[in-house]
Amino acid sequence: MKLGFYDSGLGGLSVLKEFIAKYGSKYSYVYFGDSARAPYGTKSPEQLKSYVLEIADFMQEKQVDVLVSACNSSSMYLDQIDFVDYFFQVISLNDVLTKYFATNQFDKPVALIATQATIDSGRYKNWSVDIHPVACTDLVPLIEAGKLEEAKANWQTHLKNLPEAITDVIIGCTHYSFLVEARHPAKQSFASDVDTKKVGTVLSTSSVSKEQGDLRVKSTNDYNFIDPAKLVLEQFASSIFDDGLLNYQTKDKDLDIDVHFSKADARYLEFVTSLLED
Repeated sequence: MKLGFYDSGLGGLSVLKEFIAKYGSKYSYVYFGDSARAPYGTKSPEQLKSYVLEIADFMQEKQVDVLVSACNSSSMYLDQIDFVDYFFQVISLNDVLTKYFATNQFDKPVALIATQATIDSGRYKNWSVDIHPVACTDLVPLIEAGKLEEAKANWQTHLKNLPEAITDVIIGCTHYSFLVEARHPAKQSFASDVDTKKVGTVLSTSSVSKEQGDLRVKSTNDYNFIDPAKLVLEQFASSIFDDGLLNYQTKDKDLDIDVHFSKADARYLEFVTSLLED
């Protein structure tokens, strides 16, 4: 089986890593980061839907069996896109979060720290939980630029500005997963522009982390983080896509991974490699 993943840039690598850590070489992987048009969080719904269709065409050419939308901003609009002409199944972060909150109860508001596009979509209002939305426009550009320390400092500032009563936080953009380090037990759930329809830059790697985490994690600031990157894996593992080998582990480094970006220079690819190997 071949699994496809896409994001506006490198954030979706956090989702890809979760799958590789669990399944290793059991599956082959294709990743597309639309770095030429990042961030998606500032784009209109019509722009996002147009980008997704271009990426879907690319994934169709790659003959993926499942397409994981590893971008929350565009996931908010996937149900408005007709995928009938495509041969793959689609997993949406919005659907994953909807199902998660349908089966996990919270007695206090939960913060959603996400991009402007995700907040503006209002789709979180359909989740069975009281959401405190926080739009961040600063984090993705910093992460895309490789400025992780500055991004982490800004992330901490966003956390400190949350209402005192909030202890649960949704990592509302897959880029942000790289800003959360501590992992603890969780609630159970279920650089040159190119044509984005073609492969601009290709990076293949076989060295990735095999460490698995829990569905929710806790930082030194005592916030419980709900990470959609982990929830997507959970849904896949319990779905018809997987054959039931839920505890499959491998140390095989001969992984079939194609990582593509619409724009990348040597520095960017070096940063991507460091994220995959971390």
